[in-house]
Amino acid sequence: MTLEAGTRDSPLIGPDQPKEAPIGVKFTDGSQPVGAIRFTLVPSNSLFKIETVVDAACRATEDYANVSRGGDKHTLQNWDSLKMHLGNRSYELRLGYDAGTVSASYFIRVSQ
Repeated sequence: MTLEAGTRDSPLIGPDQPKEAPIGVKFTDGSQPVGAIRFTLVPSNSLFKIETVVDAACRATEDYANVSRGGDKHTLQNWDSLKMHLGNRSYELRLGYDAGTVSASYFIRVSQ
């Protein structure tokens, strides 16, 4: 799955698709790669466990945070937002799980 900056309400995994394996999402801005994320879903608790965030060159970065609640940046509760610094820009990704569907409420560029 690829999300372009500015995307809203995008389903990532449908209700009939398996959710046990890690989910990978590539990020683009102006159709140019800016980074990617890999996470797993814990459906019983509606949690997202962040495995890795990488920049456009596939270098792992730890320059991200849960801006909804703070705390452990590797764990997002349902509909939390993750702020990531990728290259010289900042982005927010909001993940949710509802009715068997994993979706991105938004992937947007934000001011630093």
